[in-house]
Amino acid sequence: MQWYAVQVTTTHEKRIKKHLEKRKLNGLAGKIGEIIIPEKDGKPAFPGYVFVQAEAWPDLYLPRTTIRCRTIGMVSEEEIKKLMRMDTPTTVQKQTVPKRTFKKGDRVVITIGPLAGIQGVIEKAGAKRSRVSYFDGEVKIDADNELLRAYQDGDEPAGQGIL
Repeated sequence: MQWYAVQVTTTHEKRIKKHLEKRKLNGLAGKIGEIIIPEKDGKPAFPGYVFVQAEAWPDLYLPRTTIRCRTIGMVSEEEIKKLMRMDTPTTVQKQTVPKRTFKKGDRVVITIGPLAGIQGVIEKAGAKRSRVSYFDGEVKIDADNELLRAYQDGDEPAGQGIL
């Protein structure tokens, strides 16, 4: 089985997880494995994302409802292990970085997680979290500022970043 990142409507992560777990019990046990929502300080570390271990592309198992739900790509086992350790005190301490602030329009690079290396643009800046758009504005996430760094000339584009 392979891990996949599934983008869902923010605040509907648990609803999608529950739906997939129900599908597992109703005959898809061999096709759907673990389903995780990484947390940091008791809140989703990546709001709007659920990580699903599945035999095939998870869109086949996702609900066909008004909740926006789509698979955006595969995630390595190594990245999943990092995500599962995010809420442990030692990991959080290691990730403590100086306070970072951004403003609308700043170009940034995501530094941690399955989207590490992806370049984006700040759409809405906050003291602790900012909204970042990437893939030419098609995908937006709310990310802790400590998971972002300012784009620097010479940064290599990773995946299908916007730059």
